[in-house]
Formats: sequence, structure tokens, C-alpha cells
Amino acid sequence: MNEQDLTKLARENVEAYSAGDWTRLKASLAPDVVYDEVGSQRRIQGADEMVEAYRDGSKPYRMARERLGPFLRAATPSPSR
Repeated sequence: MNEQDLTKLARENVEAYSAGDWTRLKASLAPDVVYDEVGSQRRIQGADEMVEAYRDGSKPYRMARERLGPFLRAATPSPSR
């Protein structure tokens, strides 16, 4: 997957979450997605569990937003003036 595809996928994920569209969010995840939180040893497996974690506003989303936010802002073209 190239950088442009990753940016599109990350944007879709964030937009689906922001809209509360859990079906759309699940479609943006791999069915066998795994989230490992090393510090707490928390592990989330599968798209259904990941959507639940997002829906609950849990740490995986906050961490993803913190990590992807600067990337998305940097990858978004500035409007022409």
C-alpha cells in the first residue's frame, strides 16, 4: 500500500468514526485487525472488537487520532488563495 492509499484509508477511518458510522468504520478495517497495547497488555482482535473499542471512545482511537492527526494535516493540501 502506498502513502496515498494509507492516507485515504486513515482519513476514511477518522471520518467514519467522527460520523458515528460504525458499519463504514468496520469496512475500513481488516477483518483480522489486531491492536496490541504493550504497556497494559491489552489486546483487541478482529474488526468487531475494534469497532466496539472505537465506539466506546477507548484508548486505541485516542492514540490513533494523536498519531494520525499530524500526518493527516501534513498530507492535506492547503487551499489555493
